Amino acid sequence: MRYITLFLLFVLPLTTFARHNYSQIDRSDLDRDPVDEFFIPVLFALEMSDVYPDFGAPRGGGTRSHEGQDFIAPKGTPIVSPTEAIVIRTGSGDSAGRYVYTANPGGETFRYMHLDEVADLNPGDKLDVGDYIGTVGDTGNAPDGVYHLHFETRDDSNDPTDPYERLEGTFSLEDSIEFLDSVFADRRDDADYAEFLVGTFPAVFTQALREGIDLPRAIERELEGSGVADTVADLEDVRTLLESIPQVLVIELGVGDQ
Repeated sequence: MRYITLFLLFVLPLTTFARHNYSQIDRSDLDRDPVDEFFIPVLFALEMSDVYPDFGAPRGGGTRSHEGQDFIAPKGTPIVSPTEAIVIRTGSGDSAGRYVYTANPGGETFRYMHLDEVADLNPGDKLDVGDYIGTVGDTGNAPDGVYHLHFETRDDSNDPTDPYERLEGTFSLEDSIEFLDSVFADRRDDADYAEFLVGTFPAVFTQALREGIDLPRAIERELEGSGVADTVADLEDVRTLLESIPQVLVIELGVGDQ
């Protein structure tokens, strides 16, 4: 009996503190209702057709079920918050690897696990849609080299729910590029990270140039240095010329001309 009493004296305060610490996050700025739909939190790497629903899939040889959605993407791909949120905590664990937990509308909690890098976040920090969370990795118990984000949505009772059912697709190209401002504001390796992004997702930034979307200065410098910007400009000149040719022919040809 004495040992049980001692056990309770040591364990209960820790449990109570953990719950109290968890509930200290002020959610008053968040909506009372959960967000019905949200975009994939991983930028650039994925379309909906690339995402395989795996909530509830067997894990650990059938001893447990998968409680989230995995997003497979290159190591270092940026992850952003798909809703307004408040940071609960960040850290590292044997299973989750590097992680970020956030409080979200409707009393929900979102969990981002196996991160390679975690943004400079502190408990209580307010996040807007598109604010930087971290990067895709394989830390924790993720298989080496299987880079992915393990993403969980938990309701106000802390029960896991299926994120896939609420995915609306991907952020627009313009929004994704805009969110990079948050990413670069958090990093000190602007040139290196810009080189990684342009080298890993060249089609994304080529399209952004064609559409005249404002790019972060670090990305602009990388595109100029790599010659991509000049190539896109040359292609646009050729396309403009080709588009003008049919108009010239129509003007110069008349009915009955051979």
